[in-house]
This record gives sequence, structure tokens and C-alpha cells, in this order.
Amino acid sequence: MQLKKWLSLIGVVAVVIGLAGCSKNMDVKVETVSFSQAPVTLTLEGSVSSLTVVNVIPKLSGKIVTTPLVKGQEVQAGEVVAKVDDSIYRRQVQTARYATSAVAAPVTPKVDPAEQAKLANWYNLGAISRVEYDRLMRQAAVAAVPVTAGTGTAALSSSVEAAQAMLANAVIVSPIAGRITAVADNPSLAIAGKVLATIQQISPLVVSVTVPENYIKTLGDAWHKGGLHIDIMNPSGKTEPGRLTYLTTVKDPSTGTFVAKITFTNADKSFSPGELCYVRLSTERQAPQLTVSKKAVQTKDSGDFVYIVNDKGIVDTRAVLTGDTVAGRVVILDGLQAGERVVSDPPASLQIGMKVKTR
Repeated sequence: MQLKKWLSLIGVVAVVIGLAGCSKNMDVKVETVSFSQAPVTLTLEGSVSSLTVVNVIPKLSGKIVTTPLVKGQEVQAGEVVAKVDDSIYRRQVQTARYATSAVAAPVTPKVDPAEQAKLANWYNLGAISRVEYDRLMRQAAVAAVPVTAGTGTAALSSSVEAAQAMLANAVIVSPIAGRITAVADNPSLAIAGKVLATIQQISPLVVSVTVPENYIKTLGDAWHKGGLHIDIMNPSGKTEPGRLTYLTTVKDPSTGTFVAKITFTNADKSFSPGELCYVRLSTERQAPQLTVSKKAVQTKDSGDFVYIVNDKGIVDTRAVLTGDTVAGRVVILDGLQAGERVVSDPPASLQIGMKVKTR
């Protein structure tokens, strides 16, 4: 009985060891990653931005008497977007104009009565002729006109112009057509020199994407020689054609990628600055691309990954950035290098750290 018990235990241990041995030496099919020439169909994530952004900054302070601006509101170039209470400035203009009119009014020369009596006495005594009397009276009249009148008129005219300029600043117009994307904490109050609102142009818009190095030559040729098709897609599924307007020739050393900019009309205004979108670039021109079997790509919450096998036959995982799927093969944009071995159809029991046999 005791012997049977020990034999049973030995059998169980043998089974466990056998299973462990099998798991460590699982037979898996691998493929070696390499570049292959194929027509380009590339989908990249991009960020939408505006070509023109302006801040609306009042030139004077006061209560805004028009409807307060709100985020998302669309405006046209030259449209009055706000008006500051201008009553105080209107009064200043009226006061300055009145003062100017009073100073500029014709001055009737008045000769000093004593001077007039003296000249009349000289004339009556025959000391001066009538001609001399008239000349001396004219001189006395000119001398009676204040010499500061012209200076006062100029100063008051400047005051009128300054008041009118302030009055004009009470009306705030939009310099561009676009959408209000930000407003002040209190949009009912204008503060001179402080941003009241931000307006961004929404047509056209531009999308910036980073392009892997191995696609640059092909996309550049298609751009300059024709045959490059571009679509921009937003998260809601709306699609609009675009055109490549910029492709840098300088690689970002930290990412190994190149920046491209695509401009599009945004005809129905379904795209907004600041949102993410997808850019699909396609051309019949071929480019060297890394691809793996569609079954090799696994997905979990953190994203796509593949199982790789090192030179010692040990399994590990590698996060990958995937592109489009063409003829059952997935384009790998980042995460793998040519020459690495990938498990092409990983079994569900495959785990990191396992030692496997490859075929």
C-alpha cells in the first residue's frame, strides 16, 4: 500500500516535470522581420491647428454693452464683436468741440477807449490827418487781438482728435474670420491691454504628422511629381481631402521621424483646431516597409504588441506602432527592426520568459 502511494506520487511529479518541460520548449513558428517594397498606404495620427490665431485686446477699459462673446462663436472679418460703453468719451468729444468753437470764433477788434479818445483829439486839433488817424486806429485794433488765440485753438483741436480716437476704440472688430476659442473670465468687462478673446481661423486648417524615415523619399517624389492622395479623418468619421504643403528634410534625432504638414479647406467646419485626427496618405509609388503577419500582432489595453524570440530562444514582447493592413500583413511603423524574429501565430499559452523551439 505504501509502495503504491509512492509510485503514485512519482507518477504525478513525472507528469508535472513533463508538462513543465513541454512549456519551456514550446514549438512556435517565427518569421524574420525584413523590408519589402510595396505601394504606400499610410495612416498617421495628426494634430489640427489654425493657420492664423489672433487675440482681441481692447484699447480702453469699460463695461461691454453688447452681447458677451462666447467660446465657439463664429465671426467674420470686420464684424463688430464687442462695444465698450462710450458715453464718457462722447461727452469728452462734445466738450472739446465746444471749447474749440468758442476759441475759433471771429474776434471783433476793440480799441481801448482811452487810445481812441487820444487819437480823436489829435485829429480834431489838426495834429494828424484823416489818413493817419485811420492807420493808427487799425494798428490799435490789431494790437487788441490776443496773440495766444492760435495756440489755444491748436491745443483744443488736438484734444478733439484724441477724444475721437478714444471713441473709435470703443468699437472692437474682428480682424479675421474664424471661431472664438477662448474668452476672458469676465467677458462683460473690457480691460485695456488685456486679452478679451482669442479667435482662430478655421478655414483652411493644417494638420501636422510625423512620418517614418523610410517613407520620406517616396512621399517626396509623389508630392513633387504627382500621384499622392491624402484624406483627413476626424474621430466622428468625417473625411476631407487635403494637400501636402510642407515636408521637412531634417530628421528629429530623438524620434527618427520627419514632420509633414497637410492643408485642407474644412469646408463644412467639422474639424476644429486642437483636436486629433487621422491622415491617410497613399500613392502607387513603392517604399521599403516593415510588415508582419496580421496574426502576429496582439492587442491589449496598452496597445499593440508582438512576441519576439531572441538568439537564445527566449520569448519577450515588444510594443509596436502599426499602420495599415495590406494582403494579410500589417505595416510596422515603429517598434521593430529588420532581422528580429517575431512569432507569426502565437498560441494563447505563450508567455514572456519561455524558452521555445522555432520553425
